[in-house]
Amino acid sequence: MADKRIHKKNLTVVLGGLDLTPYANRVEVDPTLQTPDSTTLDDEAHQFEAGLLDWKYSADGFFEAATADPHSFLRTLTAAPLIIADGRPAAPGALALVIDATKSKFGQVIKLGDLWGFKVEGMAKRRSGWGNLIDRNAALNASGQSSEIVLPAIAEGEELLLVQAVHGGTAGTLDVVVQSDEAGFPSPIARATFAQVAAAAAPTFEIQRVPGPITDTRWRNDYTVTGGGDWGLTLAAAIV
Repeated sequence: MADKRIHKKNLTVVLGGLDLTPYANRVEVDPTLQTPDSTTLDDEAHQFEAGLLDWKYSADGFFEAATADPHSFLRTLTAAPLIIADGRPAAPGALALVIDATKSKFGQVIKLGDLWGFKVEGMAKRRSGWGNLIDRNAALNASGQSSEIVLPAIAEGEELLLVQAVHGGTAGTLDVVVQSDEAGFPSPIARATFAQVAAAAAPTFEIQRVPGPITDTRWRNDYTVTGGGDWGLTLAAAIV
């Protein structure tokens, strides 16, 4: 009989602007749909309605003593978005879970003679969900565009949730514009312009929401690198 167990090892995990992929060894997501009781005196059995969808996440791992101290960054997080993408390295178009958190908390796990661990938890009550990576690059050092990816058309009442995580830059500045168009990008339209990021040691992130309807199904990152720096970036999108 074939072994149907799945051993998942290759994931990309980004919290806020910090790339946790080299450090996390467990990540858990719990989407919970509320079901308010709508039973009336006229009903013969309990009736329930679809309510709000809550997203909760947690991640554990450890940092090597020789690395810079990411704990100081994690301690500042109060509402850090989470990106979990399939593959390592994850490529543009990879399946990704994108969670826009409304609150986060961080704890350290320290035991004598053991690794210096961490635990982060968060919750999202705004709309979040499954989508795709638009871009993932550890060494952006010149201006250009990412490969185009395909997303479904965005209907009226839906919106595109965009999360940009900049893991760091060695020099200069980085500007990111998310564009949409038809195949080949003959007439690209700028859908979201992120704030310029200057080279700094601390990772950073930004969240934008683009309302529908949008009929374009091709998307890409149009980025501008100035000052000759090397940049690490993860950019994810989900229709919610």
